[in-house]
Amino acid sequence: RRVKSYEVTLGKVQRMQVGWIYEYTNSVTLKDGSMGVGDVGHTMALDLSRSTFLENGTSTTVDGLEHSEGCAVRSEDYGKRWYVDGKLVAPFSEQRWTNTTQDWTKNWNVNAVHHMHPMISVKGEMEITCVEFND
Repeated sequence: RRVKSYEVTLGKVQRMQVGWIYEYTNSVTLKDGSMGVGDVGHTMALDLSRSTFLENGTSTTVDGLEHSEGCAVRSEDYGKRWYVDGKLVAPFSEQRWTNTTQDWTKNWNVNAVHHMHPMISVKGEMEITCVEFND
């Protein structure tokens, strides 16, 4: 069974990126402490420390994105929707999500959702508080 959605609750964090990786990537190397999920190819993430949504290393500012200890961060439907404390903060349009994942899969002729996995990059404490699986 594949994870379709998940939620984490933050403890004391200095850096927090909650996201997804496409498994057919050759490798993911995070060379230093400043890089995480979303900063590298074939990944996407909500970066709470920089108030951005990251996609393959490209960032988009998310206005009003704040977090504190006890904050819940949720990603649904393989990264199509992102919530912080129940507030939708970064929705992907169906077309943008499709374009992104088709770009990732163009060399393999596969359905992206069959190869998406949660990926978390954190400096600090957090707890995985909910996981939903695809049937």
